[in-house]
Amino acid sequence: MKKKIRLTKKFAWEECLAMYKWVAARWLLTGTPVPKLKKRWLKAHGYKKNMVAIDCFFCAYDDRHTDGDCMACPAVLIDDDFKCSEEAYCWIKKPVEFYLEIVRLNKIRLTNSKKRK
Repeated sequence: MKKKIRLTKKFAWEECLAMYKWVAARWLLTGTPVPKLKKRWLKAHGYKKNMVAIDCFFCAYDDRHTDGDCMACPAVLIDDDFKCSEEAYCWIKKPVEFYLEIVRLNKIRLTNSKKRK
């Protein structure tokens, strides 16, 4: 079991992508509510209750760097207009679209990091 999270921006991206890939696939298959799927994923990966703020790695990262205003959300740092509750890809209503949106943002992140090298 994981006891402490070394929550870097890179780790937040990796875990969020992995979790939402699984959540989106299970949601399509079962229709299980997204919050329940997130809790299952976290438990299956050794995270204890409340170890990850709001069961979201992006929110957990943001909480460590701001007062919870989303300004340090890893997705917002890529796209200022990103909002996880955006109707087009709302995390709780449209987990597949949400996953695709964070995949898109991750590609931008990776491209930007290569340009800086």
